[in-house]
Amino acid sequence: MPSYPIDPDKLLEQAAQLAGEDAGRGRPSYTNHRRAVSSAYYAAFHQVSDQVARGLFPGKASFQLQARRSVTHDAIYVV
Repeated sequence: MPSYPIDPDKLLEQAAQLAGEDAGRGRPSYTNHRRAVSSAYYAAFHQVSDQVARGLFPGKASFQLQARRSVTHDAIYVV
């Protein structure tokens, strides 16, 4: 079964749509706002885990996939 890594750019597009970036005045609904923040967070998380994997295993796609899956949220927590 092929693997399709999550695309951080697509998550950011979703966040922009949910946040109503092009909607003009007013605010997005509370639910859309929370989902937009979540999508933006996961975009950052997946971008960081991808860069970690590429840095550890340049040119080794199968190892990169395993490395991306091993990165945890608390491992990249920044104070």
